[in-house]
Amino acid sequence: TGVGMGLMEQLRDDTEALIAHKQSGLAQLREAVPVLVQQRDNTLLVIVLLSLLSVLAAFWSMRRQLTLLRREVNLRATASRAERASSEKSLFLANLSHEIRTPMNAIFGFTQLLQELVTGERPRFYVQAIQSSGKALLELINDILDISKIEAGKLDVRPGPTDLRELMGMLNTVF
Repeated sequence: TGVGMGLMEQLRDDTEALIAHKQSGLAQLREAVPVLVQQRDNTLLVIVLLSLLSVLAAFWSMRRQLTLLRREVNLRATASRAERASSEKSLFLANLSHEIRTPMNAIFGFTQLLQELVTGERPRFYVQAIQSSGKALLELINDILDISKIEAGKLDVRPGPTDLRELMGMLNTVF
């Protein structure tokens, strides 16, 4: 019958339209797949690069922190050694000053005895020169002790009168 043939013709047309639509969709997919794959690859590349940059930044930061920490440890050790050396120096100066003071007292005692025994003007001048040089040396020793006290933070400053003529006379005798 003519009806069957019309239905068959319509069925063929619909099938061809479906096949054409399917092929058109497949063509669009074929065109879209490389773009999607490229986008995926670009996204992965960006993620990998960002991850790598993050790791490098973290490594650099940790290395810098480690360097700063080492520097701080070295500075603390150096400061500790310097403080210890300063303390030892002050102790040495104090001990040395006290050790020098003992013979100086003997020199003063003997020069006083000698001054009583010496009668000549020139020998008396020499004895006075010994005494004033000894006083200058004793003052130098006291100054060294004062420096040690200053460094230890234990110096008490007490102003007192100074006889400028006596000081100049002593310097003149020494030099």
